[in-house]
Amino acid sequence: MSYVAVASVLACVVGALNLVLVMGVIKRLREMSPSPTAEPPRVTLLPGDRPGPFTAEATDGEVIDAAGLTDSLVGFLSPDCSACKDQLPQFLAYAQAMGGRERTVAVLIGSPEELRDLAAQVGPVARVVMEPPFGPVATAFSTRGYPAVVLLDGAGTVSHSGATFATFPKPDRLMREAARV
Repeated sequence: MSYVAVASVLACVVGALNLVLVMGVIKRLREMSPSPTAEPPRVTLLPGDRPGPFTAEATDGEVIDAAGLTDSLVGFLSPDCSACKDQLPQFLAYAQAMGGRERTVAVLIGSPEELRDLAAQVGPVARVVMEPPFGPVATAFSTRGYPAVVLLDGAGTVSHSGATFATFPKPDRLMREAARV
């Protein structure tokens, strides 16, 4: 009879210990997970920031630098990024609506071999710069993830940025504002 009592007490102690450990794990997971109202992680410069100095050569041989990027859209894309593939149609449409190649730069991250198809897709509407991770343009824009899109105003200051175009103004409104200036 004493064996049954000892086994019952032991089972209760193990069950209570398990409950305490599970509650600790749940508390830790709640602390580590972002709240649903938290801001999305920063992927590039924030509005009001200015990109650092850089010089890069586009695939067509044009030299692009920070001083020349005013009233421009700059997108950072990687071929192995599923979110980049999802955002590509929006990037192409926004670039086309902004005036195409003259006001858009697509910075493609990776090796030239893996970027060939992506460059062919964005080339008609954007000047294409290919660079490895942490290249000069990505570094100048403090890019931390892909996709990243940045809209620069007439002074070369970031007016909008993020991983999507959700907070960006409609391109037709931008064109009307630029025409008034």
